[in-house]
Amino acid sequence: MRQLESLDLSLNQLSGVIPPSMSSLTFLSHLNLSFNNLTGSIPSSTQLQTMNESGFYGNNLCGPPLTSCNPIKTLPPKEDRQGSEEDGEGFSEALFFASMALGFAVGFWIVLGPILFKRPWRITYFRVLEDIWHKLCDFIFECRYIFRR
Repeated sequence: MRQLESLDLSLNQLSGVIPPSMSSLTFLSHLNLSFNNLTGSIPSSTQLQTMNESGFYGNNLCGPPLTSCNPIKTLPPKEDRQGSEEDGEGFSEALFFASMALGFAVGFWIVLGPILFKRPWRITYFRVLEDIWHKLCDFIFECRYIFRR
């Protein structure tokens, strides 16, 4: 754990104080403890003092890198908050996946429909695939012949 470089424990309903042993994580370059129920002061260490202030939002903490001792009411910019259902992100995510599934189904049937139901198209399709296969095999054979020399 001493070589840990990144730690994100945001939105986990953690409570209590930040353990003083966190100050011994000298390789830590990213720490996000935002929107938990943490209290007290941030342990003093060179590493923790240089972290981004937004990584401590939504807690009742004091000390550097925070500029004020009660940032619990401060909300980070919208792009820093992840998975917030109250902003309607859950609906837009569901809409995204539904449209992706619909797009796949439509695209699948646009390609496969004619091949399944029109015999001339099916024959042409498999002839094209066979030609591509023969060209690929010829290319591989030529490459083997060239590299054997």
